[in-house]
Amino acid sequence: MGSRCCCCTAGPDSAETRLLAQEALRLRAAYDGRIGLEMAEDNVRRRHPWGSEGGALGRGAAEATSDRADGSYRFGILQGAGHWLPEEVPDAVVPEIVDHPARNR
Repeated sequence: MGSRCCCCTAGPDSAETRLLAQEALRLRAAYDGRIGLEMAEDNVRRRHPWGSEGGALGRGAAEATSDRADGSYRFGILQGAGHWLPEEVPDAVVPEIVDHPARNR
């Protein structure tokens, strides 16, 4: 990442970078249980690809999403990938998403 934000072209002291950082902190707090969230469980089939270098959702929170899935659920780690998986590693993500419904009927 260096001196730039992971998902924008703004510098580290820009308003955009600071707002994104604040939003990431809020989301991390929500998923770590420090903020109560009412989330309905459902029976939707899910495939959850997660980039190990993504800054928006930590591994623990990403893995915990399975707690809310009543339907089939597959969690996959893409080592070295960031948060914007379809843009960063489309060859790894697109086939998994497209084929997921057929594999989980």
